Amino acid sequence: MSRCRDEFILEHFRKYDSPEFPPSWKTLEVASFGTLSKLYNNMNDFNLMKRVARDFDMPQHEYLRSWLESLTIVRNYCAHHARLWNAHFAVRPKITSRMRQRWITNFNFPIDRLYPQLCCIAYWFNSIDPQNTFVQDFKSLLSRYPTVQPSMMGFPRGWENEPLWKHANH
Repeated sequence: MSRCRDEFILEHFRKYDSPEFPPSWKTLEVASFGTLSKLYNNMNDFNLMKRVARDFDMPQHEYLRSWLESLTIVRNYCAHHARLWNAHFAVRPKITSRMRQRWITNFNFPIDRLYPQLCCIAYWFNSIDPQNTFVQDFKSLLSRYPTVQPSMMGFPRGWENEPLWKHANH
């Protein structure tokens, strides 16, 4: 908390001497993605973990746990300007065909590439905000850079026709 420069946290410390830390709702606002992943992984109440996973339309808490871990790595690649488009990831998200919302049907892709990570991101955004524009924005980005080959990111042939990627939210 000492490194945080968000005004609402600074104001909290100016206003209150105790308890030592701000309430959890304030603290979680400034927590890093990695910290949120660790908090979830360290929960010892499996019923609570299942409830959180259900809130994101995940079939099991183990999937949410693996997605948090793997997407923390993707986030770190982005934050440190690392090469992402043809990277191989040692930490991989668990993938299943039994998702609660619109998902993929073709599982013939390398699990250590960017494609499954992007599928997780798209699914997660859809569960949080059905009106999000991630899929459209990603497709627009690819169309602006026609020399980028989605296959280098692990995208299978015909990925654009997958239910997850085909749906237009607007």
